[in-house]
Formats: sequence, C-alpha cells, structure tokens
Amino acid sequence: MNYIDELKQITPHIWKQAGTQLLEKMFAEFMYENIIDPEIMQKDGDIGQYKLLLDERIEYRFEAKQRMFDSYQILEGSIERGVHGVFLKATQPIQFLLDIQKLIGMRSTTTGHLIKEYQHTLLADCHILLKKKNKEANLLDMDYAEIEGEMEGHPWITYNKGRIGFGYDDYLAYAPESKQEVKLTWLAVDRSIASFQGTSSLSYETLMLNELGQDLINHFTAILTEEHILLEDYLFIPVHEWQWNNILIPLFAEDLALRKIIPLGEGTDLYLPQQSIRTFVNKSSKHKHHVKLPISILNTLVYRGLPGERTVIAPEITEYIQGICEQDRFLKEECRLILPGEVASIHVRHDYYEKLENAPYQYIEMLGSIWRESIYSYLDEGEKAISLASLLYVDDQGRPFIGQLVEGSGISVQEWCEKFFNVIMPPLLHYLYQYGTVFSPHGQNTILVLKNNQPHRLAIKDFVDDVNISDQPLPELEGLSDELKKVLRSEPPEGLCQFIFTGLFICHLRYLSNILEDHYQHEENKFWGQLLQAIINYQTRFPELQDRFDLFNILKPEMTKLCLNRNRMLDYGYEDDGERPHASEYGKVKNALYEVHRLRQSVTYVDIQYKKVVTVRPVSYEKDLEMIYEWMQEEHLAPFWKLNVPLNEFQSYLKKTLETEYKDIYIASLDEEPICYFMTYKVSEDQIRNYYHVEEKDLGGHFAIGKRENLKKEVMIPLVRGLLSFGFNRYDAKRIIVEPDIRNRIVIPTLQQCGFEVHSHIQLPHKKAALMILRKEQFEKQMSELKKITNGIDAYAY
Repeated sequence: MNYIDELKQITPHIWKQAGTQLLEKMFAEFMYENIIDPEIMQKDGDIGQYKLLLDERIEYRFEAKQRMFDSYQILEGSIERGVHGVFLKATQPIQFLLDIQKLIGMRSTTTGHLIKEYQHTLLADCHILLKKKNKEANLLDMDYAEIEGEMEGHPWITYNKGRIGFGYDDYLAYAPESKQEVKLTWLAVDRSIASFQGTSSLSYETLMLNELGQDLINHFTAILTEEHILLEDYLFIPVHEWQWNNILIPLFAEDLALRKIIPLGEGTDLYLPQQSIRTFVNKSSKHKHHVKLPISILNTLVYRGLPGERTVIAPEITEYIQGICEQDRFLKEECRLILPGEVASIHVRHDYYEKLENAPYQYIEMLGSIWRESIYSYLDEGEKAISLASLLYVDDQGRPFIGQLVEGSGISVQEWCEKFFNVIMPPLLHYLYQYGTVFSPHGQNTILVLKNNQPHRLAIKDFVDDVNISDQPLPELEGLSDELKKVLRSEPPEGLCQFIFTGLFICHLRYLSNILEDHYQHEENKFWGQLLQAIINYQTRFPELQDRFDLFNILKPEMTKLCLNRNRMLDYGYEDDGERPHASEYGKVKNALYEVHRLRQSVTYVDIQYKKVVTVRPVSYEKDLEMIYEWMQEEHLAPFWKLNVPLNEFQSYLKKTLETEYKDIYIASLDEEPICYFMTYKVSEDQIRNYYHVEEKDLGGHFAIGKRENLKKEVMIPLVRGLLSFGFNRYDAKRIIVEPDIRNRIVIPTLQQCGFEVHSHIQLPHKKAALMILRKEQFEKQMSELKKITNGIDAYAY
C-alpha cells in the first residue's frame, strides 16, 4: 500500500484546522455572492453576530466584520453549528454544503461533483499546513518560481484546488505546492495536423535550438530517421507527462498508430510548475522561455487546456501588446513596463473533435504549447520579481510576507502602499483609457518587480487568455487585424472595466486590505484611498483623456457583481459544452472607491467666534450605521425622528435614504467628534413643496444632534452655522427650508438665532411643524455682522 507515511501526517487536528479555514472562507464568499443571507443579530463595535437558520433543526451562528465592497471577514474560530439548539464548533465544510443544498437550490449532481472538489481542496490544504509547520519558508530568500510553490490557490474560489483528473500520486508529483521539478516529454507531430506560429523575429528553428540545443535536436532527428520520416515534415513539441499518459495516448491513439505523432522521449531541462499548474519555469536555464502546456484537469472553473484559436494567434497578440508599449513614451520610459510575450506557439488539431459541431471545449484544447519570454530575462541588477498573489501569503506564525517586505524596505506601510499603487495602476489605466485594451491583472498574471524590497515597476503576463478590447469605435483600435478582432473578446465599457475592478480590486486587493488592517492597523479606508489617489494622479496627468475617464468609469457607485462560486454551484455547474464558463453576474456591488471618494468630499469650517471646527462629510453605511442607530434611540430624538425601531428596519431606512437621488446625508463633526446627522433634499422633489411657494434653488434640511449633552449654545450655534455654510456653498442654494416639530423648544430658537424666520405652521402627515426659511443674503449679512466683532476675521472661514 502506497503513501502510508504521507497520510499518517494528516492528523485529526490538521484536518479540522483545514476544514475550519475552508468553512470560514465559504461563509465569507457565499455571503459576498449572495448565495446565503445570514441575519445579523447584534453588533458590538465593528463586529456583528450573525445566524443562518436552515430549517427547524439546523442553525449556524458566527461573528464577522463587514468590509468594503460588500465583503465580510469571518472571525477565526467563531462558526458554530447548532442542531435542535445544541451548538458545537463547526469544522466540516462539506457538511455545510449538504446543509445549504436545498436552501440555495443546488442540484444533487452538482453537489456530488463539488464534494469531490472540496475533498481534493481539503487534502491539499492539509499538505500546505504541514509544509508550513515543518519548515520556515522565508519568501525573502526565494526567487519568483520558488515563491509560486508556496502559494495556496485562488483567494476567492472556495474549491480552488479541486484538480479533477489528478490522483493522489499526481498531486504529490505535479501540484505547484509540491515543488517537484519535472522534465518535459517531447513529441514530433506531422505538420498536416500541427502549425507553428512565432513573432516576426523568431523562427521555429531558432526556438528549437534555444530550447533543446543541437545535441538533443540531433538525437530526436535520429529517431525520426529510423522511422524513415523527414524532419521538415514534423514539428517538435513538449508535453506534460500527465497529459501524455491520461489524454494523448488514449485520445490520439490513431495519430500515434499512423505515425502522425511520434514520441521522442524526455528533454534534459528541469522545470518547476507555477500556480496555474500548466505553466513551467525552466530551472536548468532560467533565462530560457517559460512553457505553457495543456493539462486537461478541471480546476477552478475550467479545464486547463489551451484554446486553439488563441494559441495560434498568441504571437500576434504579443506583437500588438508590446507594440503599444514600444511607441508610447509613458509606458516605455516612465513606467518601464515589462511585458513577457507569448512569442511562439504550436497548436495540434484533433481531426475528429474539430469536425464535431459544439464539441466540448476540453477536447479541442488537448495538445499545444506556448513559449513565453522569461521574466528573469527582463530584470535589471538588484530587481526581484514576485507575483501579486504572494502578497497574500501568511506563514504559520501569522507573519505576512508583505510585512517582511515592508520591514526590509526601510519605509512605512503607508509609504509602501503608495509606491505599490503608483507602480501597478498607471500602466493598467493607460492601456484601458488610451488604447481601450485591458489585461486581467489578477494575482497570478500581475508581477510586482521589487528593488530594495520596495515596489519598483510592473510586469504583466498571459496575453493569450486575458487580453480584451473595447467594443466602442475607438480610433486606437482601428488598425487591428481581422484575425485579432475575431479572437480578442470585445466588451462594452463596464465589461472592460470589470477586468480591473473584479480581476484586481475584488479578486486580490480586498484580501490584501484585510491583511494590512489586521496586522498593521492600516485601515481599509486609507488603503482604498491610496488606490483612489493613484487613479486621480493618473487622470490629473492626462486631462485630455477625460472623455475616456467618463466612458470607462471605474469610480461609479456600483458595478455589476461577478460571481465565481455561484457559477459552479448554481449556474453552469459541471456542464461540458463548447464554451468555457465565465463568471456569473448577480446583482450589484458597492464600489469602495466611490465610497472613499464621497468621504473625501468632506468640508471644514472654522468658527472664529466660538473657536470650533465643523467638518461635514457624507455618511458611510458601513462605518456610520451603528453610530446613527444609537443616536436614534436617544430620548431627545426618538419622539421626533421615530427611528427607534429594530435594527433591521433602521438598516432598510438608511439604505433607502442613501439610494434616494434627491436626498444626501452627512455626518457633521465638531472638533473631530461626530455629533450630528444631517440630511439635505431637493424641495422640488419632496412633499414640503405643497405647503409654500417654492423658489428655484430651495434646499431642504433636517439635522439631529446625536447626544443630549450637545444640546447647548456653544455646540449648536457653530454647528448650525457650519451646516448652513455647507448647504449654501455645496448646493448653490438661495434659500434653506427647515420644518422642525413645533414642540422642539431647543432647535427652533437656535435656528432663529442663526437667522431663520418662521414662515408658517403646517400640519404634515407625521407632525405639526414650524416651516422656517433662511435666505442666503440674510445669512451672509449675519456673518458680516459677526466679522465686525471678531476684528475683521471671517466668523466662518472655509
């Protein structure tokens, strides 16, 4: 019996640890994708207590922190599973899958296959945990290819190491985290079914001489000679051992029998598999090409083959992408962008499957090869390349790799992040805005080049699968060849933005934000603010592209939510048709960059008379919900606002108010202490317009002082002045209209002190109110009078 020693190491403790971590990831990602909708029971600070009631017997409860981008971070070890009210620590993700199957409407066939993927994933996670415990992996001492073997799979997809097709022996031999060097097997393939493509500067002969060397070419040629085969009729191509044994021998048996395919034996170079499993870095000669080969296992969403049409066009795509950089001074000289190109490819047809209409895509992606320029060949002295994915690595002692980089860089976390965003964003934005072209800059494709452990420049790879263009009639795209237009997917503006928004922000940076906040107190508002600033910096640099900024708007309030787990679980499942599955679309996701941008729109006023600073900023649902809710429970507010309701009702109110187009809501602070909830509204859109003669640019307002102890002159007078200054200036209002309850004996006199006059008493549906009006000129006159008693200093300075 094989593998007894390996399996002995997987103890109950290790299995439960892997299960707990996977279960926490499932809860977080299923909540993000709206697959499950737990109910929040109560909140303590920024931690919420949730429950998920499945039926009359089974219930889950846990604690989570809500994050931006509608995300959740599950508190470690907090998930419990209850049966008939008896709760135990939950450690079984597959049991959870069974528990929710009927609730979410997942088919039994899908669930059955998914259990298999989760079992594979858990087994791999156990090996990763063991590797972490048994040695100290110092990523600082590793190079690019070695670091890839320390990664733990897709951060978002929960079944991220399913690898359907691999046995346990294959896992130990070929999984990236096993870090086993392999030799590639070489075949000779008849040119009647195979085609070579290279860039204009690279021939087949030059490529083979570089990859194989003359001695191995002579050896392979001798094998063909023995078969009485002419060398010029065949192409040499490498294949992976697993693909050869499991796919090529059985499915290309006729071509082997007819000598259209001839096995030649192993090459001499050693290769290390990367995170994608099918890409290999040459360890014997690191400046040789990286090789991408089909390995027809099902992992994440797709079979890991090589799409034929994209394989054939790969060198042309490379020349297109690199050509843009070569002629663009900003990309070439300022960004010094690295673009390791897919410079050569061979595609081999399977004649029977090629003739089959709508053949399952896995069967037309079985044999081919792509040669990509080595990242090492682009690095200068003192530079080190790491994948973006590596920034999410945390060792067994809880030490993040990014923290090691910051410590070794000699700069602060904040400075490191600023450099990071100013390295990665400008090239991506320039391709998008200037050329209507995007990459998919997720953690594997995006390579950060460091110098002295600081972000220095950017490299982007994998053009074959992940380059897309705009469907808009942009002049920069007019020169594309017909072949490129057929192969490159064209997307509408939001679809094009999604490659950066979802591929980078959602798929990678939201996890990095969690690490930085948890370990280094680098708050997510600050993190996303730094990203926003890098975008603003770019847009400021290229104002002539304003129409493109508007067209490709990655700062709008919401974007379509793309879902990866939902695709497998509820939409595509395990179908096997002619199209590769893509991310599912489901609902909308709030854009954290928009939220941060709103918060940056705060305005500060200084009251010289009272020596107070008033700051007004937009409300953030995530950050301000609890505070505003607590205010609304106060005895002095509850009778007037009538929002002392259950939390879920208040959540609905606040969300609805934030989404109402004619209303804006703010938090006002006095000397940096939040004290007031403030709402503005367009009078012309509100019922109050029916109670008096409305003039153009009338602005309505409501405000609520959060704590009773702040209902005093020295607080309220400067606060109200600040709110009035804000209202008149931000909205260019001519009059401000308020309608406090006539019972309010504190607010009405304060408003009168600030210049308001009672217009009339009116009966509204929910109260009898004093309709009060303040004209802008009256307010400015009052401010001018105050200026006289402050020795000529503006009583309210902006």
